[in-house]
Amino acid sequence: MKKILFLTALCCVVSTASAQQEAVQRESQWFLKPMAGINVSTLRDTGDDGHADMKIRFAGGMEFGCRTSEYVGLSSGIIYSQQGCKVSAGTNRGTYKLDYINIPLLFNLYLTDEIVLKLGLQAGWCTNAEMDVDTSSYGVKGNMSIDMRDGVNDWYLSLPIGVSVVTESGVTLDLRYNWGLSEVEKDKMTINGTTIKNTSNRGRHSLVMFTLGFNLDL
Repeated sequence: MKKILFLTALCCVVSTASAQQEAVQRESQWFLKPMAGINVSTLRDTGDDGHADMKIRFAGGMEFGCRTSEYVGLSSGIIYSQQGCKVSAGTNRGTYKLDYINIPLLFNLYLTDEIVLKLGLQAGWCTNAEMDVDTSSYGVKGNMSIDMRDGVNDWYLSLPIGVSVVTESGVTLDLRYNWGLSEVEKDKMTINGTTIKNTSNRGRHSLVMFTLGFNLDL
């Protein structure tokens, strides 16, 4: 009888120690996630004289983070993001192409091991800005691309909010909405040699990003 009690107690101790070790490992669970997908983007606050429609473009990069407890984690990363929209103002038509290197800082809330809510702040650095104009648009005859880098701010801030679904194999589906805080354009820009002043309504980003990734435990 004493042997049975001893073995039972020993099993309980081993089980408890194993559970504690698993909890410690979970609290220090680091991961790396390569990801790629699409943006459905547009610009808001562009003024009454213009109209912006959504444009589908590419997004991809790498995120890394740590699950600090059962329910909480932090993550950051570098994401190359092609943004912009289709624009029209009167008889002018074109496609606004804005490329950024985005750096998100996210708070992760683990509802379960598979479902993660994300909220944070993101900074974006503009690497390219151009407009592909249609025939006889914006004072340009014929289809061509206009460099608009000098009229776009180098940095912008946005609020990302989203949800991730992580499968048992590590495949991750991520849906994220970015609400732009900063104005995209400067107070003036040059198009086809003509300087245009922007006293207001300089546009803010608004986009939905859908990516497919893979969690790599570190």
